[in-house]
Amino acid sequence: MSHSRTRIAKVLSENTSAIIVFVMVLLVLGGTVFVSSLFYNGVEDRVKALRGTASMLGNTISNPSDPRSSVEYWADKGLEYSKYLNNELSFDKLTFQDVNTQNFTLILRNLQGYTLQTRYFSDLAFKLAQDLVDEEHGLKEQGIEAKGTSYEALLSITNKLVNTTQQLEITYAEIVNSSEYAKIGGEKEMNNLRIKGIELSNSCYQTKALINAAIISLPAGNVNILAPFILVTVIYIVFLIFPWVLLLLFFLRKQKNLVEVKIKLFKDLKLDRFLEQPKMANKGEIGKEIAKQAFRTSEYLTSLILLTLINATLFYFFFYPHSTAGLAYLISTGGGVKAFANYVAGEATPLTFGFIGAYFFVIHMLLRRYFASDLNPKAYTFAVVRVLTVFIISVVLQLLSTAVSWTQIATSVTAFVVGIFPDVGVRWILRTANKLSGLKAPELLEKNPLTKIDGLNIWHEARFLEEKVENVQNLATASLDDLIINTNFCPSQLVDWIDQALLLIHVREQWTESFRAVGIRTATDLLSCTRTAAGKFGKKKVKNLVAAINTTQATISTGSVPANTAKETRGTGQMATGALQATSTPPQMTEEILETIVKTIEESPIIEGLWNYWSEG
Repeated sequence: MSHSRTRIAKVLSENTSAIIVFVMVLLVLGGTVFVSSLFYNGVEDRVKALRGTASMLGNTISNPSDPRSSVEYWADKGLEYSKYLNNELSFDKLTFQDVNTQNFTLILRNLQGYTLQTRYFSDLAFKLAQDLVDEEHGLKEQGIEAKGTSYEALLSITNKLVNTTQQLEITYAEIVNSSEYAKIGGEKEMNNLRIKGIELSNSCYQTKALINAAIISLPAGNVNILAPFILVTVIYIVFLIFPWVLLLLFFLRKQKNLVEVKIKLFKDLKLDRFLEQPKMANKGEIGKEIAKQAFRTSEYLTSLILLTLINATLFYFFFYPHSTAGLAYLISTGGGVKAFANYVAGEATPLTFGFIGAYFFVIHMLLRRYFASDLNPKAYTFAVVRVLTVFIISVVLQLLSTAVSWTQIATSVTAFVVGIFPDVGVRWILRTANKLSGLKAPELLEKNPLTKIDGLNIWHEARFLEEKVENVQNLATASLDDLIINTNFCPSQLVDWIDQALLLIHVREQWTESFRAVGIRTATDLLSCTRTAAGKFGKKKVKNLVAAINTTQATISTGSVPANTAKETRGTGQMATGALQATSTPPQMTEEILETIVKTIEESPIIEGLWNYWSEG
């Protein structure tokens, strides 16, 4: 028994962080469900209020449970007896004396009641439709508009229904008058009576067609309030707990393996100086110290709680742009998934869609970090900063969109893109502000962004930003040991990126594509192409390389750059093609310039380490 307790205590102690995160997931889940249940009550009350009139209108038009209280029942009866009337007035009866007077009188008496009832319920349906449209207009004034489920069409149908039933009454009165003339007249008067009977049947058919159109125009009578609400709530919960679930999985599956990798790196590279208590020989002690320094639970919780609060607030405005009234109206009009999508997209604002863009970036960043076993507290802190930054940029975008006459949809889509690439948004804002006010604020935030490096994308750039590496120059001068320990990139990957960065900061930007076109993409590549077998500077090799670079540069300058040398400058979205390079013709490469570049690179304090790394394999 004591052994089992000891084992349980050991498991709990080893997974304390995971247990805390699991409890937080349950709290977030429970809190969201609780708040959603409060919203559900509000939505239900609003739906009932909105559905009250619509339900009455539906029952007035067609009511299978109580047929006599609907216009459909009386119109069907009128159509049935109009057919009886036309049979009684058939063409084989030349004069009114051939008609069964008793049957004719009974049919007319019934038709009178049916036409009156049809007219009464048609008027009632029209008034209810007017009330619905008035409610709809009131909601529009609050900014809530139906997407494809407006009652305007139903009002038009019921208006035509009223006019048709009025014609029924008029035609009935004409039949009564014609019958009096037919009683004392001959064949002519009988034909006139027969024509009026046919007109009555036609009006009954028109009434029936309008009733069917009204039934089709009505939203579903029995609206399922719970299903659409659950759809929104589930999506809302998933978005909120996704960062927590990733962290929980990281603690349960990835953290232990990551610590083992870091311990091996510490021993292989002799990096004990990175520990707060460096003189540790025991592997277990080193592992605990690494976990303590890199995965502080308090930092995780602080960042995640803040991120959850921000996400909960902004997602609320995304899903409930008009509080519970908007969702209630969507549900009351029978909106399904398609209607819900139109409802969300139709209420697009730069603030909400800028946030959606930022969240898109954040979840991809966190997922990549999880797969790379690099989900440290900085990731969540960066996520918070990212969302807040995009929020501020979106506010300014909303303000400036009026100056450039953008529509709300165009501004919202732009805000979404800015959520993924905030630097692009800031650059555009600076450029627009300069044009509007004559300011001379710098428009280019970073001349040499990290995305100029081959194999380095926006998510890698975000990771380096956490290590104070913001551009190519920072990467070229960064401590390789620091990056190996603090990130989880493969050492060879880091060495390659730093090698590229070292070349980029020493070679003019106009020559970068020429170097790559001849197969030189890193600083060590350049040294390899200019050194002899004995490791000395080779004049002949330099001469041949200069000739190749100038030939390639001339090709680029004329705009006929080979397809494989065109490279997308991913940070700015521009293509560094020949047309772009031709705007500023670079100077010719000379042996003296190339020799100066090589010597400058050779004097770099890190080049020897890079050369040795590749030489040793």
